[in-house]
Amino acid sequence: MYDGPSYGGDKMQSVRPGHLGGDLPKDEGVQEVVPASHKFAKSKPGCRTGFERCQATRVCIFQGPSGRGVAAGTTQPDVLPNGVLGNKDYSVTWDDKVVSVSNRSDKFACFYDTAGYGAWHIGTWTMRAYVVPPGQETTLPTLHQRQISSHKLADAESKC
Repeated sequence: MYDGPSYGGDKMQSVRPGHLGGDLPKDEGVQEVVPASHKFAKSKPGCRTGFERCQATRVCIFQGPSGRGVAAGTTQPDVLPNGVLGNKDYSVTWDDKVVSVSNRSDKFACFYDTAGYGAWHIGTWTMRAYVVPPGQETTLPTLHQRQISSHKLADAESKC
């Protein structure tokens, strides 16, 4: 059970199979989680991720850590040189809201902090892209959370 919608929020609590409800564990007499969403998992560790919601061949972005919270399977409407696909503008729907990523595509997912695939500028340091390799899923480092505005998919990390 999660205290936010779409497997999100700040608190998560699990109960054993067959639990009848009404007597959720309490911390100092206060119920730990007031459920806003829930899912069934095979074990307690399965409660801590929402990455499994991402379909094969897709790149998915999430507004919460570990694939939790509001999610979207990204689209790549732009065909760039060398067969690279991209989405150059997340617009208000996703701009600066991404916290975690699942890359189930067969390409490198290259994320940028500005629309149009702009480089990251962190103080005096510049980084071309935040890269998530094929088959990987991650909660972005704090420095990159809620900073993504565009992405593209490339055959090699060097093309990011």
